Amino acid sequence: MVKRKKKHHTLVVAGSISFSIIFLFVALIYVWLNLGKYSVYYAQHLPHKIGTNPVLVAVFNNYDSLYIPKFNFDTNSAPFGQYEIFYHMSTLHGRWISVSDRENKELEYTLGNGQDSMYSLDVLKPKQGKPDTYNFLGNGILSSVIYYDSPNSKGRIEHSDKEDIEDSDKILSTMYGNIVSHRQVPKINLQWLYNLLNERKFN
Repeated sequence: MVKRKKKHHTLVVAGSISFSIIFLFVALIYVWLNLGKYSVYYAQHLPHKIGTNPVLVAVFNNYDSLYIPKFNFDTNSAPFGQYEIFYHMSTLHGRWISVSDRENKELEYTLGNGQDSMYSLDVLKPKQGKPDTYNFLGNGILSSVIYYDSPNSKGRIEHSDKEDIEDSDKILSTMYGNIVSHRQVPKINLQWLYNLLNERKFN
């Protein structure tokens, strides 16, 4: 009788532990998916220092999880008015998002992993040869810009100023403004957790 009780008790404890582990595992997966899918919403409501750009970081790091209006999975693209957005992934060079003018294919914006900075925004204009490059730190602060005055120029590096910040903001808005304007609101709001994980980075 005592052995049966002990065996039953052992089974109950083992079952409880197994259930707890499975529940914790499922909960962690849900939290991870939630923070990615609604990252733009959370980034918009994240307290941050002026000059930082939580939305830029959220869009770039969670692009695979975000809702993209009119996204075509066959062509891996979506039309954004005058522009067409494409997403590319490379194990060698990291990831990047490219947007090109649908009529003038020579005008192209590319946001990707930078070398000296965390993110780089390349702006290739018609007949320019090499793209101007806006370099961002890991918190989205614009740190420097490389300008090419002609196809054969070596490029001049400048520290960012107010005009550069305004220009880069306009380009970024062109690239993913439609994603931001159509961002979804989480049914289970984990803003507190998103803030806890990211607030220090942007302050």
